Amino acid sequence: MEKYSREAFTTAVSAVKRNKLSLRKAADEFGVPVTTIHNHVKTENVAPRGRRHDLLEDDERALVGYLKYMANEDHSTGINSLKGPSNKWMRCFMKRHPELSERMAEYLDKARASMSTPEVMDTFFSFWGEIIAKYAPQNKPEQIFNCDETG
Repeated sequence: MEKYSREAFTTAVSAVKRNKLSLRKAADEFGVPVTTIHNHVKTENVAPRGRRHDLLEDDERALVGYLKYMANEDHSTGINSLKGPSNKWMRCFMKRHPELSERMAEYLDKARASMSTPEVMDTFFSFWGEIIAKYAPQNKPEQIFNCDETG
């Protein structure tokens, strides 16, 4: 398994090709094996190692961006196991993109959802601001209590 980034690799190869660094110095500076740099400097068309991906890099980046966008918008992006990708593809995709993670959606009952609208939240926080201004509890921390709807 590679212990260097693609960016470190391309920078090392580029530095050697432009005669800015020797093979050994580039390997030491960027953490890329000497033989790997040598193979890519001396041979123009080195085939990529490993299995070919089903998606192009740009498409995969776009999919990651879409998944992040949907997560920020609080939309579920479930995978259809009958028509969707295989479990192996999903495992490999998640391994290639550690910034993503699988999560189970939490149940949100109707009462809580109805109280989570922007209008209700604005009303609450304007009311809360008035209470803070009137009674100044920040100066009396012993009078601040944390409660939820269960009492």
